[in-house]
Amino acid sequence: MEQEDSVFWQRARRLETGPVWRLFGMSIVNAEEGVASVSMPITPAVFQQLGHVHGGVLMTLLDSAMAAGLDTRLTEDWTAVTSQLNTHFLRPASGAYLTATGRVLRLGSHLAVTQGEVRDSSGQLVTAATAQFFLIARADNR
Repeated sequence: MEQEDSVFWQRARRLETGPVWRLFGMSIVNAEEGVASVSMPITPAVFQQLGHVHGGVLMTLLDSAMAAGLDTRLTEDWTAVTSQLNTHFLRPASGAYLTATGRVLRLGSHLAVTQGEVRDSSGQLVTAATAQFFLIARADNR
């Protein structure tokens, strides 16, 4: 089975239809059980006033990758929303693209804990984070 046909890949790709994914050009580049990677191009549109990728953009990419990693573990009956995001900015990003990887550390009945990292196109670690997600039954998601 090709990776793109796996149930994990299909679950992670549910998020790609979101407007913010399209706005930043984000796409799933890897998905396995409990882990997903998301890539996006670095363009001047995501720079802050000093010419570096804006921290909010890095946090959005991290949040998206951690959510995608979590989605690989959730059935279609469940969704999740971020309830806490703790981010460490380690160095400015450089190159043509960024790749964030998110993985599930703990999946409970109401909460999940994830970790993530962003690397630039040279492979340098740019940002690291942990996040907590609140799990919601889709029947309750109105």
